[in-house]
Amino acid sequence: MASKVVRSAARTALTISVLAVAAALLIALVVSLSPSSEADRRWTFTEQASDIAELGFIVPVDRSGAWLLEDHEDATGGRALFNHRGEGPGKPALAVTRKTLARDLGVATRCKVSPGYDERACGVVFRFKDADHYYVARIDDVTKKVVFAVVVGGREHVLQQESFTADATSWQNLRVDAHADVFVVHYNGAALFEVRDLTFSSEGGVGLWVPSAGAAHFDELVVEQHGSSVHPNDLFPFIVQQGHT
Repeated sequence: MASKVVRSAARTALTISVLAVAAALLIALVVSLSPSSEADRRWTFTEQASDIAELGFIVPVDRSGAWLLEDHEDATGGRALFNHRGEGPGKPALAVTRKTLARDLGVATRCKVSPGYDERACGVVFRFKDADHYYVARIDDVTKKVVFAVVVGGREHVLQQESFTADATSWQNLRVDAHADVFVVHYNGAALFEVRDLTFSSEGGVGLWVPSAGAAHFDELVVEQHGSSVHPNDLFPFIVQQGHT
């Protein structure tokens, strides 16, 4: 009987020790995954430079319309980033940040489309791998829908869309919050819909999107990196199981 008590006490002590180590490791992991404020970025496009390469952006699609910082009286600070119409049918115009990579993030923009074009839309891309692989959220003034889609092999697959009634030739606010496989799309300050998808689960670039046959202004781009969500069961399944024995 005494030996059973000793074994039980030893097993309890071992379990407590293992759980303490697991908790310490988990805290260290959470700290390492939590972004610093320096990882968050905001571009207001008020700089006097005209070439967005000077702001740390790349333009990965040839023949897309030029991206230029221009004076625009309706924009915050009197300047905005403008994407001119491209050279005809083709891939959407993209302006992607050169150094900012993220998986779990909030990405937001304030944009408006130019009237008079067959395609009138503006949006954001994230988890960008290349011009043929990324997620995109956009405001489409032709269909009057906010669209969330994944582009794979250059082909777009719409995952969710919701209607709106506003005139997108005036400023509109668009935001996506991404956590693992969950994406929440916000339109003009309100959560519009939630999507789950596993196509791209790793970090990627972040940027802006305009259809090739359209043109649009962007007042800002905001990127807020979120810490990855990790459950203890995913990291220490054996330890957690031991804690319940």
